[in-house]
Order: sequence, then C-alpha cells, then structure tokens
Amino acid sequence: MPGIGTVNKTVVSAIALLDQRDILENVLDIHRDQELTDILTLSGRAKESKMGTYHNYVNEGLYLLIDTTGATVTGSGSQTVNTKATAATSGYIKRNQLIIFPNRKVGIVTAVTYDAVGGDTFTVRSIDGTNLTHTAAQRLSPFSNAFGENSVTPTSSRTTLTKYINKLQIFRERNSVTDVQNASAIEVKFQGKNYIVYKDLFEKAIKIQGDINAAFIGGVMSNLSWEDNAPAFTDPGNGGNLQTTGGVDWYIETYGVKDTVAATGTVTLADMEDLNAQLIAAKSPKDHFQFCSNAVGTKFDNMIKALGSSGQIQSAQLKVDGRSIDYTTTSFTYGNFTYDKIYVPIMDHPDLFTQTDIVKKCYYVPKGKIKVHAGGGMEPRIQSRYWKSQIANNLGTDMIAEWHDGALAPTGPVGSQAIWDTYFMSVQGLEMLGVQHCARQIVLP
Repeated sequence: MPGIGTVNKTVVSAIALLDQRDILENVLDIHRDQELTDILTLSGRAKESKMGTYHNYVNEGLYLLIDTTGATVTGSGSQTVNTKATAATSGYIKRNQLIIFPNRKVGIVTAVTYDAVGGDTFTVRSIDGTNLTHTAAQRLSPFSNAFGENSVTPTSSRTTLTKYINKLQIFRERNSVTDVQNASAIEVKFQGKNYIVYKDLFEKAIKIQGDINAAFIGGVMSNLSWEDNAPAFTDPGNGGNLQTTGGVDWYIETYGVKDTVAATGTVTLADMEDLNAQLIAAKSPKDHFQFCSNAVGTKFDNMIKALGSSGQIQSAQLKVDGRSIDYTTTSFTYGNFTYDKIYVPIMDHPDLFTQTDIVKKCYYVPKGKIKVHAGGGMEPRIQSRYWKSQIANNLGTDMIAEWHDGALAPTGPVGSQAIWDTYFMSVQGLEMLGVQHCARQIVLP
C-alpha cells in the first residue's frame, strides 16, 4: 500500500520517474558525444576511392647526406681521401660530384666502386690543394658537381618512389523500435518531438560518426584485406573478409617524426627548438596545426603564458581551405615555425583514449596542401577516402548511407513485422599525404 508522501512501485525506471510534474522537459546532453565528430568537421575534405586499398607515392630526395659510419679511412690529412658509405646511403655518389666536409673543405669525387650490399667506396681529391681531414662516421654532403673541358657524360643516377598504403573500413550502426515503443509518448522533448525514438535515432547517427572519427584518431591499419584468399580472421557475424583503416596516431608513429619533451609534464622553448630541428631535417613546412588534448594543451599554455607579451603569441580563428571552423586556437611562433594549437575534444573523452598514450601526445600536421610532383596541382594533407553509397533508397549522404525497414518504417511499410529499423553504413578510411612532414610529441608522463 502506498503511504503518504512516499512512492512505492513495483518497477521504478528512469522513464517511470518522469511522471513527476516538476521536470525540465528537454533532454540534456551531459555526455557531449556530438563533439566526437570534430576531426571529420575539421578536415571537411573527402575523396572518392576506386578500390578498398589506396596508395600514394612519395619521391625520393634529390640530395642525400653520405654516412661513413664503419668506414676504413685512408689519406686523412692529405689531399686525397678514401672512405666508404654505408649500404643505406650507397648508390648516390658519382664521379665529378663536389663533396663538402664538416670542416668546410671541398673535394671532388675521382673514383667510385659501387657495392649495394657492403657500401660504396670512393675517392675524394681536394679542390684547392689543401689537405682534407676526415674520420669515419662523419656525414659528407655531395652538394654540387664540376666537369672539365671536353667532358664525358656523367653516370646516370636513379631515384626511387616510396609507396604508402592505407585501407577503407566498413562502419555500421542500427536503431530498432517496436510498435509499442513507437507509440509510447514520454514527457521529454528531443528536437521538438515527445518520442524517445527520435532521441535514439539522433544518437545512433552521432555514434557512427563518432566511431569513424575515433578510428581516424586511434585506428591501426590491418594486415588483412578484403581481397585476401585465406584471412587470419573474418567478420564474427557472417564470416566475410574484414579490414581496418589506420588513423592519425598510426600514420605518424609509422612514418612521421617521433619526439618526446625532455622532461615529460613540462614543455619548454628548448623542446620546441628540438622539434623544429627535427622537422627541418624532415624537410617539413613551417606552418603546422597542433592537435592535442586539454591536458597536453595546458602544458603549452603554461609555456606560452611565461613568454608574456613577446609578440610570439596571437589569437586566431582556425580556417581550413578558407572554411571557418568553430574552434578557439592559440597561434604561437618560435624559430620561424608557427603552430596553431587546437584542442580536440575526442582526445579528452573519458571512455575512449584516456587509458592509452594518445591522450599524452601532441600531433603536428602541416597546414594547407602538398604539391604534386608531376603534372602540378595540390592535394590536401589530410582527408577522408570513401566509397560512394550503393544503397538504392539512401536517405543519408554519399558518405554515410541511411535506410529504413519494417512495417512501421516512415518511408513506407516493408514486410509484416511491426518494427521500424534504421540502418547506417559508411565505407571510409583516413588518408594523410606527406606524413614524413608530420610529428608526434609525447608531453605527459
């Protein structure tokens, strides 16, 4: 029996409690999951893919420091020096190349013996008659060339291409509502509708975008592909071939600059000077986006605050290819490098990456686009690759399809079951171009 001033119910659920009159009727988004779509919004760039695996090729540099680690050096202190390149830096030295030594002396290559396995040996003679000094492990720069009268054609050199690969990934989500659930009104509003089904639908749409976004941050490219004849494992549901895409962290950890501040937990100008030097060595541009979590960003705030009104700091509104993005950024310059610091909410999500080292890192991606080597043109540094939806009655977009099924479907009854099923499906993968110019910096312990 219910008593005065008490509630005694067999079942008390969250919805049952809503029969109290004094409530706020709007649903509050305390989890802020909609912010999980931030990287997709930020990039705003997408390119249709023809195949499930996509590639890009990067040309080899036209100049290369010759590493002489392990060489047997003869003639140091005289006008002619004999030394040896490591196997990794062999195949590049040619007769008539000018070599500049660390002590600023210059010599010309007079002879080369090629050995791709053991390393090339070569002879260098002083240009101005002074003695050349050289020790093993020094790095020598072939910076130019010189030929004499009635010269013969030089040895042909060949540069190679490096191929980078990533894969598309299939993402799916479903929302299912029965006839009873569909008819039950509750005293909360979600986008003006008094039915919980609209809230569920909206959240499922956010969920698939959040899953894609999270994969674009923390995903690892699988060694499995859709075209494998005998994959090591398959889809747990139907046994079909499965593959996954690599995200920003995977790309940079695999191909980019990897840096750690000197004392984790603190960022100093010396750390930025060290990072600048590594980016210069990677031939990176000098304007970068800096993506980080709130905890990591705070360490940079502390450093920036200590700089005071030095003119190195300015407020900025982030723009990507002319599109204004609703993020607050701080732009700071040091050593001719400019960094736009951007907080990425998904990196702070308590249920996603906080137990991994992703939350401890800062990611650096050059702004704008990268030049195409042959034929001209530019390509975005970071973009989504996707398959255009193949769903016939697609109510979504080319990138994220949406369709409905069941007798209660608002698009018209399908079948006899009293249910309304909504399906979401997307086939996407992340692509980063010129990732050698990108960096990750471990900031937190």
